Amino acid sequence: MSTVTAVAKDRTMTQTISGQYLANATFVRRNYPVWTSWNGMINSNGLFANIGSFGKGIAAWSHYSPIFNQGWSSYVGNQFLKQTTYRNTDSTVTGGSRMNSPDGNQLLGFDASVQHRIIKLFGAGNLYKTGFGGQKNNNLTRSNNLTGAYAGSAGSPRLVSNTTNTSSGVLNGNSNTLNYHFHWSRHEWRQVVSIPNSSTGVKVTAMVKIAPDDKLKQYNWCGIYCTEDSYDAPSLGTGSRVVNYVGIKKSTDTYTRKTGTLTGLDAQYNWNGLQTTNPASGTNFYYFTPTTTYVTEHDMLDEDDFEDFRKIEFSFQLVSGTNRKFGISLFFAESIGNMNAASGDPTGGFQVFDPTVEFS
Repeated sequence: MSTVTAVAKDRTMTQTISGQYLANATFVRRNYPVWTSWNGMINSNGLFANIGSFGKGIAAWSHYSPIFNQGWSSYVGNQFLKQTTYRNTDSTVTGGSRMNSPDGNQLLGFDASVQHRIIKLFGAGNLYKTGFGGQKNNNLTRSNNLTGAYAGSAGSPRLVSNTTNTSSGVLNGNSNTLNYHFHWSRHEWRQVVSIPNSSTGVKVTAMVKIAPDDKLKQYNWCGIYCTEDSYDAPSLGTGSRVVNYVGIKKSTDTYTRKTGTLTGLDAQYNWNGLQTTNPASGTNFYYFTPTTTYVTEHDMLDEDDFEDFRKIEFSFQLVSGTNRKFGISLFFAESIGNMNAASGDPTGGFQVFDPTVEFS
């Protein structure tokens, strides 16, 4: 059973602690990676004040992007915002007249003090096609010979992270061009946790916002997705992935995404990224391109309903077994057509506070 809630009357932004399995869920350790970093780095929860470009990360979270913008390093699109308190004039909100929320003037600098922070994800606005070797972002079928789990030394991740429901296979006809808007590259911050052996279900929540002055550019979308993987790792070849997600889209966008059981090219070009199981000691998370994907969209929400922070929540049954791993990603899916046009328009921004994972 799944549920999604947009809770208009529950706007007080306090950190969730009870039952929480994620570490550093409110990004308190002054980490501030910008512009570019390495895919799949495993960052300890003790990582502190890790600031700047190249090899910088966020404590307990791993970076992923298929857009290589600096050699072997890939695009980082995030900022951190401060919680501020202002008077709430919404008469429908009971239990007090004040609420916590960031506004457009509350961007935190690199030297900001330790505090709970909101992460904002946004797009690249450019494909950066002048890379080198297998890192070039100029081919929608990049790495189409690689499936299963593989290290970065074996090749790059797929450039296309998601497609529409109307694609026949994928990358056919006029869709096999970089200016086609209905293929997306997805960048994200991701965390992998262990599932208790006794657990059969999970609930995922977060406070999210699309600011009125930072709406999504047409065709871009964002959200939270969760993964459970099955494969012989590390191993090129076959692998299956179970995906549960909630997305947020631009109000005028009407396209849909592939769901259900995906095989062949449909599986390979939807919800690829980083592996869910832990890699060998001392290595980054491997890339993972599934050959079978089981996709459940719990809801596709309208950005206009999230102009202030509202809570989303979805629940689902876990794959049975023991010694299992669970991945959760905060993501921004950017239209490759938008990136290829490089028009300089704002991409829109996705704000997230206090994502939680609670097993049952």
